[in-house]
Amino acid sequence: MNNTLITLPSVRRYIKQAAACGIDCSVLLRSARINESQLSDNSTRIPTSALSEFLASAIPQSNDPYFGLHTAKYIQADSFDILGFIALNCANLGESLEQVILYEKITGEFGNTELITFDDNILVCWQAYDTNPLVRRHTTEAVLASWMSY
Repeated sequence: MNNTLITLPSVRRYIKQAAACGIDCSVLLRSARINESQLSDNSTRIPTSALSEFLASAIPQSNDPYFGLHTAKYIQADSFDILGFIALNCANLGESLEQVILYEKITGEFGNTELITFDDNILVCWQAYDTNPLVRRHTTEAVLASWMSY
């Protein structure tokens, strides 16, 4: 995760979930070196390490064992940046996930998607790059639940 970036639309759902849990996000954002004034600029990218630091503080404070899963309710058309709009133009979930694999680095480098096909089934895997087990679990759940919700 060194020197990797992530788009703000990909980050906002985590901030919204933390706020919904009653967390004062301003304090955590400052601690993670995320400038709140940047949050409305979709062209801004922040270091993935800053998101990781924010989540490492927010998840325990949330007292929500399903923090990652609950972030999926904040998915909107722009949540995956341009990748979300590419997916919307696909015929089905399988086709959209194939596009995710090709273009997911557009939205950031927080993990990678893999599709494993066996018989008539497709297994969707998302591997978080984060080394913090708590952040890794919740971001994995968030990404997979978000794609299913989307």
